[in-house]
Amino acid sequence: MIFNTEQLKAIEHGEGPALVLAGPGSGKTAVITGRTERLVKQCNIKPRRVLVITFTKAAAEEMRQRYEKEAAPDKMGVCFGTFHSVFFKILRESAGYSVNSLIKPEKRNAVVRRAYEALKAGRSYSEDDIKRLTSEISRIKNGKRGRNGSLPCTEEEFSQIFREYDAFLSENGQMDFDDILKKCRDLLENNAEARKYWQDAFNYILVDEYQDINRIQYETVKLLAAPKNNLFVVGDDDQSIYAFRGAEPALAGTFLKDFPDAARIVLNRNYRSASCITKAALDLIGHNGGRFEKDIRAASGKGSIKALCFEDRSSEYEALADRLLLGGTAGSAVLFRTNRQPRVLADVLERHNIKYTLADRFASLYDHSITQDLFAYARIAEGSRSRTDFLRICNRPFRYIKREVFDSGQVDLSKLKEGAGSLRGDIAGLLDCVEAIKGLNPFGVVMYLVNAAGYGDYLKEYAEETGQDEEELADILEELKISAKDVKNCAEWEKKLKKDCGSAAERSGNRAKEDDAVSLMTFHAAKGLEFENVYIIDLNEGISPIKHATETEMLEEERRAAYVAMTRAKTNLALMYVKKRGGRFVQPSRFIHEAGLD
Repeated sequence: MIFNTEQLKAIEHGEGPALVLAGPGSGKTAVITGRTERLVKQCNIKPRRVLVITFTKAAAEEMRQRYEKEAAPDKMGVCFGTFHSVFFKILRESAGYSVNSLIKPEKRNAVVRRAYEALKAGRSYSEDDIKRLTSEISRIKNGKRGRNGSLPCTEEEFSQIFREYDAFLSENGQMDFDDILKKCRDLLENNAEARKYWQDAFNYILVDEYQDINRIQYETVKLLAAPKNNLFVVGDDDQSIYAFRGAEPALAGTFLKDFPDAARIVLNRNYRSASCITKAALDLIGHNGGRFEKDIRAASGKGSIKALCFEDRSSEYEALADRLLLGGTAGSAVLFRTNRQPRVLADVLERHNIKYTLADRFASLYDHSITQDLFAYARIAEGSRSRTDFLRICNRPFRYIKREVFDSGQVDLSKLKEGAGSLRGDIAGLLDCVEAIKGLNPFGVVMYLVNAAGYGDYLKEYAEETGQDEEELADILEELKISAKDVKNCAEWEKKLKKDCGSAAERSGNRAKEDDAVSLMTFHAAKGLEFENVYIIDLNEGISPIKHATETEMLEEERRAAYVAMTRAKTNLALMYVKKRGGRFVQPSRFIHEAGLD
């Protein structure tokens, strides 16, 4: 492979620390494997003394394969691994931990779920709620403080859940995936013998995707590299998009403060994106403060970039389908900020027989608590007398009805009527609601509950109580109204929605291996990938940037995510936005203006 001047400068760096700022499409992986080859082949460093760390198993394996493809048999043995795999290796060999020490994900979820259920006292929840709780626990363990978006509980409730979960780990002698990082750092800090052993084991350390590192990982790697400090880190602070996992792009600056004699190299040639795309992306990211300035130049001049406005999401997705049918799907990707967005899009693509693959699992509309509430109401309207259904909706909206009122598996409405007017809550209101929706089709049930029965007001109160985004809940209702149209009964509605909201594997099915399928993925899932044609959809305020990105730090994270999405495009890039969302007027994303495209 022929390297440019800056790439060679990085590969041929000698002893001591180095910070390599690698812009999009600048060949950072080639630089890391090239430097690894040079250390072993030309500098005669024993392969086992070289450690290459990155964030994903796939990335580590790709670098291993690239290296070993060119390496002679006696040059094998370089250690390629993720932070967690390398740190766990250290804990196994120096602190006696084993695989059995790690709590299994399903057990972790069960412990969190049990603590959450106890606080909610029988109120319903979704598995997405549990996922958000475990994500926040992970985020805090990785050194972040303060809420990252909305959670389905109050601050005090979350603190209690966290304490109960941590107590369970301690009492059962277990740790979770995130504890690996802290325990390894503590071991190296407090155990001089172990620290010296591992410092001698790895004489040269190379870190990939340095912009995604968190403080605990940085402190641990710094301990490993001492006292020789042959620490070679490669990353791009402009592509740091994992603050929710604890990543700190400012650690690039910290590196230069801790190692003032470190070499600083900028890989500023973009071999991926056309010049018009590169320029727009740079204009966008230039609005962030505290970043390292980079004069990125594109190797290719040919390409196109457009900002496209549509009346609403329906017309946006139909236009996208037309473009895919006209221009082809091979080498194309549709990118979106959250995994809620592709639900309706996937239906449109299927209707047009457009093949697609999904890199992320949908945030399932079928599993959402609002959906399950409305299903329960619809089932009751069609004759269900299940205690489970009544318990789910009796206090949605709140009617002060106690669970004990429903004392058997099947609810007897005549007995319930006898209790109306007593101290058992607003049973009369519940029965009036059941009577009103009797005979309505699913769409009628949804409309009555939201507009007449107080369920819409209940969701507003619920959003305020839990800190969730009210507009997000309104979008869920809008999708449910669409799904309920032209459906005759509840059973048909449930069956249709369950089919439409399967997992990514179910939705992509045998499409997953087809090269001519369009790729659907979030900004985050697209990181590290490239496509000839990229369509970024729903680029509106409240989505990108997300609504709760009100502080400078969060807004800059959102801007970096959009920058990453834009720089996935090689030749053609379309930024698509709408005038209305859920019947409400919305603004185009500020990022379109900042990229100079309005």
